Amino acid sequence: MPKIKPHLIKSTRFMFRMTPSEYDTLKTYCDSRNKAVTDLFREALSEYCDNHNIDLKNANKEPVNPNQLVIE
Repeated sequence: MPKIKPHLIKSTRFMFRMTPSEYDTLKTYCDSRNKAVTDLFREALSEYCDNHNIDLKNANKEPVNPNQLVIE
C-alpha cells in the first residue's frame, strides 16, 4: 500500500447545520452532477485557497502571527 502524504489524509471531520431547504438545494445540485456533497465542499475549499494564495500542503503548520514576539 502506498504511503499517503500527511496533508492528504482525511482524518478531520467538520460538521455544521443547514436548513432543509439549503440541504435539498445542495443535494439536488450534487445529484445532477453525479458528485458527492463532500467533494463539492473540498473543491470549493481548494478553489478558495487557490484564489487567496493559501497553501493547503502546509496548512498543518502553525500560522505565523506577525504580532507575536519570537525569542530565539
